[in-house]
Amino acid sequence: MKINLSFLIDFVTRLGKKKILIISIMLVFSACFLVTIKFLFTDNSKKEQLENQEDQNTDFSLDTEIYVPALDDAMWVESVLARIEEERIAEELRVMEESLEEYQIAEDIEIPESVENIETTKNPEDEDVEVIDSSENEEDSEEPEVLSEIEKFFIEEKTEKAKAGKNDRLAFYEFDNEVFSTHDSEGNHILIHAEKEKVNRFFYNEEYQLVKKETWNIPSAFKAVLEKTEKYEYFKDAKAVASKTITGPDSVENVKYNKDGRISSVEKYAVIEDKKNIISQRFFSYDDDGNILSDELKEYFYKADDYKELDYSFTKKYLYTYNDEGIPPDFKYYENEVLKMYNKYSIEKGNYTSRIYFDEGFSVKSYYENNVRVKDVYYRNSTVIREKVYEQPEKSEE
Repeated sequence: MKINLSFLIDFVTRLGKKKILIISIMLVFSACFLVTIKFLFTDNSKKEQLENQEDQNTDFSLDTEIYVPALDDAMWVESVLARIEEERIAEELRVMEESLEEYQIAEDIEIPESVENIETTKNPEDEDVEVIDSSENEEDSEEPEVLSEIEKFFIEEKTEKAKAGKNDRLAFYEFDNEVFSTHDSEGNHILIHAEKEKVNRFFYNEEYQLVKKETWNIPSAFKAVLEKTEKYEYFKDAKAVASKTITGPDSVENVKYNKDGRISSVEKYAVIEDKKNIISQRFFSYDDDGNILSDELKEYFYKADDYKELDYSFTKKYLYTYNDEGIPPDFKYYENEVLKMYNKYSIEKGNYTSRIYFDEGFSVKSYYENNVRVKDVYYRNSTVIREKVYEQPEKSEE
């Protein structure tokens, strides 16, 4: 839009200087008034927003504990780390104790002598004879027959089926879902035990010592998988097992025992392309009473599943010192030759201390009374940096 300049000049001239001054003053006051009104409305709006936010924060704090960094001294972190480490080491000990049970020699490792000459009550014939319900009363005889423990066990079963072969010796026995079968092969006495799909074959030598055990999975007549083979060797001058070799589809374990039947060492290998690759070694020592003194496990970790290049190894070791009867043994737990935990028991049952060691000289020593934690002491090397005493629950009056 174009403005006629001459018209504007003529208008101002006619209006006069006084009137222009009055109009200018009125315009200035109007502008100031508008600015003031806007400021007041804006200030009130902001104030209302702040008040609402404070109200929300107040309401929220009533229901929720707000984490305030300025009030956090981080002292709780030490106790949490100590509990986590304590539980981790306890789990390590539990796993090592359970795995030790896997290699225990079974008490019935030798075949009972009565298996050698198990006889049935039928007339001796060369042909196989089937015997059903052998628990039925037989004809009276002048002298009662003396039965072996195995025969007594079979007779006591409610449902049974036995089968005798040549020379009237037991060749087959079945009850419920289990099947027993015996035969001789190449100087070995073989006992077969089948329960559903699982089949175990036990091979005994002429002295009736277990020399081999095979574990099969046979879901059908057309599918049979040999899952594991265990081979046993014995000390020459004793009947105790000297070693056991456990072979699986892709693994080998060598277990050695002392003459007291206790495990002395275990080596595990992964087998890739007929090559054995060490994955763990474990060693044990005992006192004269047969109590375990040390249990050391060294594990090997490889960079890939082909086991061609070793990455690193990790060692865990427990050392035990035995106390009076009824008091648990003191023990020290090491990782890579570094002490991580030390439990020391008092002569009073249920009272002991447990100290956990961390990196950079930090450690926590916990005191227990009646198996209840009563105090924690935190150390930096040998210097006490703080203590924490636990409130004990009040004993209920009976």
